[in-house]
Amino acid sequence: MNHLIAAVLASPLALAAPAAPAQTAAKPLTPPDVLGAAKTIQFTVTLFRNDKPKEVSVAYLAQPNKALVQDRNAKTGRIDIVYASDGKTQTEYRRSRRHYTRSSAPASIRDAGTRALALSALADFINPAAFTKLIYGHTGRMRPHEKPLATYDKGFGHDAKGRQTIEDIFIDPATGLPEKVMFLVNPYPLGGDALYDETARIEFTHWKLNALIDDAKFAYKPPATATPYTPPKLPPMNSKLRVNRLRRAACG
Repeated sequence: MNHLIAAVLASPLALAAPAAPAQTAAKPLTPPDVLGAAKTIQFTVTLFRNDKPKEVSVAYLAQPNKALVQDRNAKTGRIDIVYASDGKTQTEYRRSRRHYTRSSAPASIRDAGTRALALSALADFINPAAFTKLIYGHTGRMRPHEKPLATYDKGFGHDAKGRQTIEDIFIDPATGLPEKVMFLVNPYPLGGDALYDETARIEFTHWKLNALIDDAKFAYKPPATATPYTPPKLPPMNSKLRVNRLRRAACG
C-alpha cells in the first residue's frame, strides 16, 4: 500500500499545480464609454462624396446640453447651418432659407434633433442604447488602414431603388473614438457578391476632450437678415381648398 501511495504522489498529475482561471479579454473602449464621461467635446466632421470634401462641421459641446455647431461649405467656407444651445435656449439657423428657429434647450445634447452634420453624425456614438444595436466586426467592404480599427455596422438596409445598403463604422480601439463612417450600396437590386460602392463617407478629426470652453462660445445670435421661422397656416378643415388638397394627396 505504501508503495502505491508513493507512486501516486510522485506522478506528474499529482504534482501539477491547479490550472489558473482563464482571463477574459479586456473590453475594448467604445464611444459611449469615452464621450459619456467627457465634460467637454470638440471635434470636426467632414462629409465626402466621390472622394471630394463637400461639407465641414465643427462642434463644441459641453455636457449636458450646451453646444455650438457650424456647418460650412468645404469649397467656399460659407456657413450654411448653425446650431447653438446655451443650456436654456437652442437656436438653429439655416442660410438657405434665411430663417432660424428658437426653443427651449433639450435636457441632453443627444436630444437636440438638429440637422447640423456633427451632431447628427455623433448620434449613435453618444447614445449607449443606439450603440449596442450596432453589429461588431461585420462590414460590407474593408479598406486598408494605417492602423487597426474596430469595425461595426447597422446591418443591411435598402434604398429607394431596392438596392442593399450598409453603413460601415470604424472606431479606434485605443481611444474608443470614431474615425469614419462609410455609406455603401450594392449596385445590383437583387444583391449578389459584387463589391459595394461607396456613396458617401464622413470622417472625424481634431478630437479634443475635457478642454476648457468659455460659456460665451454657446451664446449665438442669428444674422440681422434672418427672420424667425413661422410654420405655414393650413386652411380650415372644412374649407374647399383643404378638402381638395386632401383628395389630391390620397390619390397620389
